Amino acid sequence: MHLPPSRRTFRIVALSGALLYLFTAITTPGIIAIDDYADVMSRILPAQDHSVEEIAAKAGFRSPFTNLTQLAIVKTAYAMGVTHPLTQLRIDLAVIGLFSFCVILWAGVTMFAGYPEPDRSRHRVVFAGLLGFYFAASLLLTRPMIESMSAPFLAAAAALACRYQLTGKRWPLLLSIVSLTIASMHRPQVGVCAFALVALVTWLRRWKDLAVVAAVGAACILASGMLDYWLIGEFHGTLRRYIAINMEYSRGWERSPWYTFPLLFLGMSIPPAFFLRYRGLDWKARYGPLLPVVLFFTAFLAVHMAISHKEERFMIPALPLFLILLTPLLAYLIERRQEYRWRLWYFGAVNAVLLLLTVTSAPQRATLKLAEYVDKHPDVTRVTKVGDYLLVPTVFISRPVMVRKIKELDEGARACGGVVVALALTPTGRAVAADPRFTQVGLYQPGPLERLFVAINPKHNARRGPIVVMRPSQCEGSGER
Repeated sequence: MHLPPSRRTFRIVALSGALLYLFTAITTPGIIAIDDYADVMSRILPAQDHSVEEIAAKAGFRSPFTNLTQLAIVKTAYAMGVTHPLTQLRIDLAVIGLFSFCVILWAGVTMFAGYPEPDRSRHRVVFAGLLGFYFAASLLLTRPMIESMSAPFLAAAAALACRYQLTGKRWPLLLSIVSLTIASMHRPQVGVCAFALVALVTWLRRWKDLAVVAAVGAACILASGMLDYWLIGEFHGTLRRYIAINMEYSRGWERSPWYTFPLLFLGMSIPPAFFLRYRGLDWKARYGPLLPVVLFFTAFLAVHMAISHKEERFMIPALPLFLILLTPLLAYLIERRQEYRWRLWYFGAVNAVLLLLTVTSAPQRATLKLAEYVDKHPDVTRVTKVGDYLLVPTVFISRPVMVRKIKELDEGARACGGVVVALALTPTGRAVAADPRFTQVGLYQPGPLERLFVAINPKHNARRGPIVVMRPSQCEGSGER
């Protein structure tokens, strides 16, 4: 593994990474989290059925900012003649992915500006390679989730803070606060990184700049609150509801130990690839210019460690910062590739396998196949889902379809013009598949990664399992697949 520090190499690596993001967006338009579907996709797809007023009215406890930005994308696609909701989604993911890649790549270039040559060029190439080909990046940074949408703006805020540290000029500090505000409008918890900016200014002893942080921060808080007021008629209405809901219901949510997220990032480093003593590494020279990144990442991680309810997706905004901090360690291994050849091969091989799985396996692929089946059979106007946990993504279907939810099969399920669906591995799914009154017309399997998740924890990941599709035997066309 050798990456020569040249502009040509950087451009080739960066272009290849951008193409991978585009490929991932187009081929894996799946659903990572239920919130991903319920709070975003279902409110913007199909574009022709939604409006700014509707999104503002349904804002609830989340800022409509995220959905409005994506509505603009899919509305543009619709204006260009794209009418199918799934194609609109693919365009949305492609725009999100390319935007995120370009912004985060720029952030990385800016962050390493404090390095002398040739280390500066070498680290930029290594970071471009990590951003483009790290196994989780192209999937997680092309999603419409609020966590994914905030990631490029958090990276930009950290990069501008690095620029401020390097030059001493105030305009990067001002823009860093603005970028952090935008990131917080997508994911409110990202706002804790404001403490990192205060800590940076204090560490640099630029006392007058604390007034800049306070003044610009107050102006950004006012501006984001006024956006809420303009859209929903309440000053910071969504933020206040968000805090209230977390205060009221968080005690009943699933709890995880404080060390969950540190272990997550440790695992994401593909251990033990980076477990070594790093003899000769000048830590101050490598991480001194990245002090703002260290402060941002530490503040973000520390606050989330203190919150009892933890989900892996909460860490998506910090993924670019994690890759930045990993870059000097990977560059160290590459510089000493003769000594650490097995570590590089191990990291590269494991990452390649995981990358292949993530970019070829759409999340909840079985539900996508279910929607595709219904979409291709115009005689199906009703979907009866039996049992819990099963999602029927009706917004991926190009026409209105009614969804019924029942605990057990009833006579309504046998009416022609409909299909019955269930999770195949559950007792309910097995009972439905064995019922002689129905004919199986489809059995849709999840991707390899989700099959692994189901095998490890079938109860928790039941919704990611295979889906069986049945049609009443007495109806015409019940044998069509």
